[in-house]
Amino acid sequence: MRYRKLNTIESKQHYNEVAHKCKEIVYDFIRLKEEKIIESKNLGQFYRHVNSRLSCKSGVAPLRRNDGTYTTDNQEKANILNDFFGSVFTKDDGTDPYFTSRVDVPPAHNY
Repeated sequence: MRYRKLNTIESKQHYNEVAHKCKEIVYDFIRLKEEKIIESKNLGQFYRHVNSRLSCKSGVAPLRRNDGTYTTDNQEKANILNDFFGSVFTKDDGTDPYFTSRVDVPPAHNY
């Protein structure tokens, strides 16, 4: 908050230093937790930890509507994503483009 209010080089440097320290602390905590799991030699605990790291439980995050508000409704999120992807991709006009061959094609044999 202080960096946003002051918007100075010093406050930005302080913010970056604190953010770096926080990341180090979090990484150390995770590293120690994982080392403890490995040292326990408990295969079940190891696989539970690995599986918990592999699965994504959160789904799609809340999405912003056109009016700036957010939605957590799955159907509405699906519609928002569909509208977005539909707006950025080319619509199919039904014609196939012609591409020149990049490799030599041997002549067909008549047997």
